[in-house]
This record gives sequence, C-alpha cells and structure tokens, in this order.
Amino acid sequence: MHIQTRLDPPLFNALREAADQKGVSLSEYLRKLVEQDLESRNGKRISEERDGNLDRADN
Repeated sequence: MHIQTRLDPPLFNALREAADQKGVSLSEYLRKLVEQDLESRNGKRISEERDGNLDRADN
C-alpha cells in the first residue's frame, strides 16, 4: 500500500531528525510509530494479526 500525506515543514524536519537519530528511514520511523500507537490502543500486537509471528527480531 502506498500512502501520501502532507506535513508542515517544522513537523517534517523534526520527524526526519528523529528517524536519523534512530538510524532508520522516515518511512520506517512512521510505520513503527503507527504500529506502536495501534498496539497500545488495542492492547495486543498488530503483527500477530498480520502474520502470527510473535518473535519478530525488530521489536
């Protein structure tokens, strides 16, 4: 799936800097933020719904 969005320049710059500090792309940083938010709201891992794998290395 491909999603496009528009961010205000100060927000975009802050996101890019945060992603750089973690050593990941901006896309990966946003994916992880969304996944963490959804998991905290739902009280369970999103990845278990997607692929049944609870032992992911990127956690």
